[in-house]
Amino acid sequence: VCDGKENVVSFLNAVKDTTESTAFALVDIDYDWAKNEPPNYLENEHIFHYPAHSLESFKFFFKNDIFISNLDQTGNISFAIKCAVILGRLRAWNSWRDLGKSFENNRDNVKSAFNNAFPSRDHNLFLARLLEIFELGPEFYSNTLANHLNSAQMNDSFIIHGKDLHKFFIYMQYGGSFRLISNHELSLR
Repeated sequence: VCDGKENVVSFLNAVKDTTESTAFALVDIDYDWAKNEPPNYLENEHIFHYPAHSLESFKFFFKNDIFISNLDQTGNISFAIKCAVILGRLRAWNSWRDLGKSFENNRDNVKSAFNNAFPSRDHNLFLARLLEIFELGPEFYSNTLANHLNSAQMNDSFIIHGKDLHKFFIYMQYGGSFRLISNHELSLR
C-alpha cells in the first residue's frame, strides 16, 4: 500500500521497465485535469483514475443521485454542493497558480463564510466572501478563472473536492441531512 499519489506514481515509474511483474494503481485525479500541461502519469497505462476529483465525490455523484434528489427537500444539500463547486473552482486554480494565500491557513474563514451564507442558502454570498478572503475580484472569477476552466472543464464531480463537501455537510447546523448521507455511505471512503 502506497501513501499518497506521488508515491504511487514514483513507484510505477521506477518499475515500469521491469518485465518480471506488472503493477497497477488507482489514484485520485485531484485537480490535475485543470493544469495547463497535464502530468505525465495520466498517460501511464498502469495508472487509473475514476471520473471524479476523488473517491468521495465519485461515490457522491455517481452512486446516489436518486437518493440525493429524494433527500434534498430543504435545499441544504444543493446549497452545500454549490458552495463546494465554488471552493473547488478556486482550488483548481490554486493547484497550478500561486494565490498568495493558502487554503489550509483560511479554513476558519471558509467555514465562517459558509455558515454566514447558510441561513439564506445564498451561494453568491459565499462566493463574494471567498473572493474577499483570497483577495480576488469578481472579474477574476467570472472571466479569468471561467475561461481557463471552460477550456478544460469536466463536470462538477471533477471540481468538487470530496473532503470539502464532507466538511460543508458537517458545518450545516441542521445535521439530519448529513447523518442520512453518512449512514448511506455517501461522504466517507
